[in-house]
This record gives sequence, C-alpha cells and structure tokens, in this order.
Amino acid sequence: MSESFLNDDILYFKNLIQDGRDLHNPSKPSKAATDSVKNTAAPEASCADNSYDASSALFTRQQAYHTNQVYDSIRDLLMEDYAIWNQYKYLYHARKYRAYLSTVEHAEPACRQEYLQRFSREFKRAQDLGELDLSQFSPEEKERLLFIMKEPNRFYRTYYEGSAGKPGLFHRLKNTLKKILK
Repeated sequence: MSESFLNDDILYFKNLIQDGRDLHNPSKPSKAATDSVKNTAAPEASCADNSYDASSALFTRQQAYHTNQVYDSIRDLLMEDYAIWNQYKYLYHARKYRAYLSTVEHAEPACRQEYLQRFSREFKRAQDLGELDLSQFSPEEKERLLFIMKEPNRFYRTYYEGSAGKPGLFHRLKNTLKKILK
C-alpha cells in the first residue's frame, strides 16, 4: 500500500460527501452512494501482486500507524455533519478494513502483531457503537475480520508466524505465486 492509495481514499470520501450532500431526498441517493463497497478496488489485491518482493522495503511502525492517522482524519471529515457520517459510516469501515489489512501485510514483521491488536480494538469499538455493517463485506472479508476482532494474536500466528518456526500462510502463498508466475 502506498501513500497515494491513502490520498485516493481521502479524495474518495471528499467526493462522496460532495456528491451526497443532498440528504433531503433519501429515495435518490448519489451515484457514489449507490456504488457497492464490494465492487470497489480492494487494496489487499495489491498483496497478491507478483511484483511484491519480501525483501522490498516494509512499513516501519510509524509508517504503519500513518494509515490509522489518515483514517482518523477521514472520520473527522465525515463527522463534521452527523447526517453524512450516518450515511457513510458503514462504507468508511469497509474501506478502512481493506486499508488496515493491506497495512498489516506490508508492515515490518516486528510490528504486525501489535498492529493487529489495535486493528481488533478499533473494529470491536465500531461494532459496539453500531458503526459496522458486516453485510458490506464479502464472505471472505467478513470471516477474516471476525477472526481478527475475536483473536488477533491467533490470526497473527496462523497467517504470519506459522508453526514450529515455519513461515505463515501468507508467506507460503506468496512464494507459491512467485514460482507460478515466473
């Protein structure tokens, strides 16, 4: 995930707000509001990009948490108008999930587990506040999100750490894809 992706999300929500400002006629939502979250490009798709190299630069702890800061800013922007926040909070969390998952994938191994714990706390809080609609996620995304929310440490061990010192599932899949795509 790159800085440009985060900038794209900021612009996406700014445009969404501008296109959806007329909340007086809820029977005719803006075009942006009717676009399905499931049809938006997911940043996690970049994780399977064959140009990704495990030896490439990974996000430091500070760079990883920059994603959180950007999404805090987007949330602040949306919450300037409660009606706008209410209309787009589910979309916000679906895109935030994808950005956070991509950040985990690109973070230095030393900070992934800590990042997953914060990821879990933020989404549990969103669920407690009624800001999370699981129907906005594909079945695979929903399963993964619920796993992270319930057991972030186990998610880390399953997908990143592996067992008995072996690479985790994501690492093994990447290596397999690299071999196939050569």
